[in-house]
Amino acid sequence: MSRAATSQELAILRSDGLAARLFAIIDQPAVVYQCRVNQTFATHDRVAQFAYGNASGNLSDVLPGMTVLVGTSQGAWDRGLVRVRKTWTSNTAYIGETSEIKWENGLYITVIDEFAIWPRHVRISGQTAYMDYDIAYSNQHSVFAPVPCLGPDRVLKLDGASVSTQLDASKSWAIGSSISGYAWSVVRGSATLQNANTATPTLTATTAGRILLKCTVTAANGASATGYRTVYVYSAANPPTEIELDDFSGSIERGGFEFAVRLPISPGFTPRDYCKVILFAEECPQSIGPIGGAENVLAIGWMNESECEVDDKSGTAILSIKGANYWLTRIGGYPVGVETVSGTPSKWTQMQNLTVDKALWHLLYWRTTLTNCCDVFLTGDSRQASALQAVSGSLWQQIRTIAEESIFARPMCDPYSRLFVEVETNLVPEDARGGFPVIMELTKDDYRDVRVELRTPETARVELSGVAGTKAIFSRAPGEVFKRFGQVLVKDRLLLSSQAQANQLAGLVLGRENRAFDVSIDLVSANRLITLAPRQYLRLTISAGDTPAGFVYSGKIVPREVSIEHDAATGILSMTVAAEPETFEQISVTQPPPKVAKINLPEQPELNISDWAIVPTGFLSYPNVLSIIDAPGAACRSGADTSANGPYNQWISGTLQVRNTALRSYSLFYARPGSSPNPTRYTINAQFLTRNYDSMTWSETTADDWYSVYLLDRYGNRIATGIHDTVVDLRQRTGYFNPPAGVDCWGVEIALNSDVIQTIDPTMVDLIYLEHPWSSHQTADFSWGKYAEGGVWLRAAGRWNNALYSWTGYKIRLNQSGGYNNWWVYLYGKISTKIGILEENWPPNDKRGLRLYFMGSADNPDVATAEGPKEGGMLEGYAVLQNTARTPIEERDMLIVYGVTWTGTLTKDAKNVDIQVDWQIWPIPTKKLIIDSVYLWNVCKHVNYLDILGQ
Repeated sequence: MSRAATSQELAILRSDGLAARLFAIIDQPAVVYQCRVNQTFATHDRVAQFAYGNASGNLSDVLPGMTVLVGTSQGAWDRGLVRVRKTWTSNTAYIGETSEIKWENGLYITVIDEFAIWPRHVRISGQTAYMDYDIAYSNQHSVFAPVPCLGPDRVLKLDGASVSTQLDASKSWAIGSSISGYAWSVVRGSATLQNANTATPTLTATTAGRILLKCTVTAANGASATGYRTVYVYSAANPPTEIELDDFSGSIERGGFEFAVRLPISPGFTPRDYCKVILFAEECPQSIGPIGGAENVLAIGWMNESECEVDDKSGTAILSIKGANYWLTRIGGYPVGVETVSGTPSKWTQMQNLTVDKALWHLLYWRTTLTNCCDVFLTGDSRQASALQAVSGSLWQQIRTIAEESIFARPMCDPYSRLFVEVETNLVPEDARGGFPVIMELTKDDYRDVRVELRTPETARVELSGVAGTKAIFSRAPGEVFKRFGQVLVKDRLLLSSQAQANQLAGLVLGRENRAFDVSIDLVSANRLITLAPRQYLRLTISAGDTPAGFVYSGKIVPREVSIEHDAATGILSMTVAAEPETFEQISVTQPPPKVAKINLPEQPELNISDWAIVPTGFLSYPNVLSIIDAPGAACRSGADTSANGPYNQWISGTLQVRNTALRSYSLFYARPGSSPNPTRYTINAQFLTRNYDSMTWSETTADDWYSVYLLDRYGNRIATGIHDTVVDLRQRTGYFNPPAGVDCWGVEIALNSDVIQTIDPTMVDLIYLEHPWSSHQTADFSWGKYAEGGVWLRAAGRWNNALYSWTGYKIRLNQSGGYNNWWVYLYGKISTKIGILEENWPPNDKRGLRLYFMGSADNPDVATAEGPKEGGMLEGYAVLQNTARTPIEERDMLIVYGVTWTGTLTKDAKNVDIQVDWQIWPIPTKKLIIDSVYLWNVCKHVNYLDILGQ
């Protein structure tokens, strides 16, 4: 779907370029239905429907997927937004399950014809799993619903009596089937359709306005699905809003694009989260873009209200617009797991011939509404898996887990928020790259500057492993002997097709990791055919005289980052592209299967909250449990067969370094009794690290008493504790379980013992005001408390009567018997300030400062500092710092934190200054467990060896 630039397009780009005026369409959905809540609520939790009355509008216009505004007045959304879940009745509204709205009788409900990205939650009732609250499993995993791919929204200019465009749904697809029918229709707006029952109808409009379209695609298997798109028609008499481009960028690492625009504030303009914005251009002599009929569209996204700025004085606003990838990172995902079965699937966790695409289809189609409003294109990869799963996290994280950790595919949204999940270009076999287009061959006429960043070799050897069917496969590149420089890179748990393919992939990984350079190019014109998905190349020749270092290269490059700038005075769009060179397979060999599981762990950050997988005591939820389906059955359970078996991967990985935290697997198996000739055993492959409290140097340890391994029952209760073997390997621990009788288990837990992690346990905490003699404060509210995981939280908030030429804020001291001297701590702080009254004649350029700092040493290191506007500010900061001895004597062995604001070089008072400072302080642990993998041995099949979901 990428394409090369034509000779005519290249001639335009290389002459004077495209002169462009930029515009933004801020979607204004139509109100289709209004009513008021007509019931009281016993709870605000998990509301999925409500009674309503006082309705106006046509109920048949309310369609599943539309946005619902909930407010205290007509048309308002001050209580929140929800989604139409299914068709409403005359007195009952069905909405996506929510717990975030304070419901009450009489609230105003407004349905608008906006289709956006929403989560669809899973609900477990008894032993039955429902998608989107009440959809039970029937045949959804054997008769796959199609995915409508309708292209992006369109923007048309009405210059004459009419304007037309050809729509295109021909790229719609269905797993295991084909598309057999198309049904386009105009939901709202003034337009006509020709050939509406084909993939490519023609839409014609004679008046300016917003047109909402829908297309239902039907697969040959009988399933159907509907997508919605919008066409905006404007004219010279009804022009759109012209804007200045404030920012436009995308990157492979971020997974998509975002942009910001500056525009005049229209009457009644109010930024709203998730409001769709289309950036488009009028270009001369023509628009050049990758999608036919939408060449003038630069990008499509949704407004992020928290990053928007409105300046009433200048009459302008800066809108921050994010692509679909950003919103998928904001949506939390219920854990997802699917396993392959030989027969017809009978529940949500089963599929025949499971592939990555099938698992992703389930995630995107059933757990979101993405396919209603965006095109989705998957890998096409046919490698099969026995099971695929992704634990809790954002939907974007779950997509990456399923795709990247199995076949090296990454999700990427293009500027139009179309989602592509593709294997990395340089990890595609060389003979399969022929279909990737070369967008253009860059000459010196195309760029102002080219910058080459030479890279040193990073990888000495790649160790790659996975399964092809049920066969374990191991490969190594370049071979048994390391390359001269670099580290060992381990890529495991992959889906493979053969030993030869695995060897090839190991060589491709080594080639990409050790590429010689990266390059950044400033293009004189923005060729919008250059994007990051789908896969594409540029061709580049660098001569010795082009760079100061005399670097020489001729070949293809792969874009990795793109940014666009617009010169409003000249109309010229320019572009910067960061890219990596095309790389090729290096030599590799077949690696014999290891006797024990191999491990090579990369360097980990010292502390990362995202790694704190906190599992509270009494955790009851076992979502998407995966069975060990190939464990031996009845003879093993009865003791007739006591032979050794395994290993069975428990798919546990991550970092444990906070007390009262644990990592768990969710798998079904039968643990043999301790009296068995081969009792159930475990193997943990990990880094077992320790440090002294006054040092940040970690070292591996053979100590083995600071963590525990447990077997769990269906309610999350610990039913057996692992008995550790004598340690013989720094990076591996083994042991066995000794239950008195065999037991059916629902998972394995690895937990840090709470008594081995130091805690912050202050005996006295006091608040001190920081002020200049010219400043004065009122009484502040101060509170603090302890976290079960060993840290403390602190909050100080109050108002200052006046602040003049001074630091103003709070100092908090924590004292503890025995002291904190030399402790390393992790700090998170946030300060927010607001000035209620500004005296006249403030210096026009006077900025105010915000500072968070920690009195841990003589130089009082800052956690964070910033300058902000006179009117107020907010600042967050993170740091890992050491608390060292200092004077005066009475402040030794204390933890002391500060949060202050500098009110500027003022000749007038700033009055009614509100300041709130929040701190979280955590001890850096003295033990850390970085788990790569966990295996079980000598287990039998669970009595209910499939899983509880759907039964």
